[in-house]
Amino acid sequence: MNASSEVLQPVVLACCPLCNAAQAEPLATYPELTWVRCGCGLIYKRSEHPDPAAGEFYESGYFGAGDQGRRYTQRTRRRIQKSRNQILDALNFVPAGPLLDIGCSVGYTLRAARDLGLEPTGSDLSQYAIKTCREQGFRAEVGELSGLPFADGEFGLVTMKHVLEHTPVPRAALREVRRVLRPGGGIFIAIPHAGYRKAVRAPQSSRYYQRSEEHTS
Repeated sequence: MNASSEVLQPVVLACCPLCNAAQAEPLATYPELTWVRCGCGLIYKRSEHPDPAAGEFYESGYFGAGDQGRRYTQRTRRRIQKSRNQILDALNFVPAGPLLDIGCSVGYTLRAARDLGLEPTGSDLSQYAIKTCREQGFRAEVGELSGLPFADGEFGLVTMKHVLEHTPVPRAALREVRRVLRPGGGIFIAIPHAGYRKAVRAPQSSRYYQRSEEHTS
């Protein structure tokens, strides 16, 4: 059997990636994936059939060309301003220092950090995103949460917006983030709000849990 005809096997998590409990309550079930809620409160994918096209999801079509790209980039000024406010909130608790934005996209948070006088660096899975950030003069590297391509203690502030929910091993991911933080540094994390009323009322029909939604792909 060659690679092109190989059947991809489903990924199954036997226990909660946060507390290791095996018991969980079904939340939303689709042909491609199943969501459950653990007693500790974490919502996670219990199983998922791999998407062969997933590797191309966050490339140029997502950020640039076509309707999806236009939807993503049309709120550029709003995204930069929101990032600016988030950085300022974080700086109420940690000293100013070099900033690492994990999941940097096309540089909204990097631009906000530079405007605030910080030294910004980006990391992303997307080759297209990294190329776009570099074209704007930013330092940016392709990297994963399982192994960030940066030195120990290199940054004073790490921002992770709608990134942590994508990893099946959040504890390990946070240990890696902690590694690149200097003593006294801080992390700003944003994740989808599972308490949003529509998602709570009808999780099966909520876009939060469907594969077509970017946070669950």
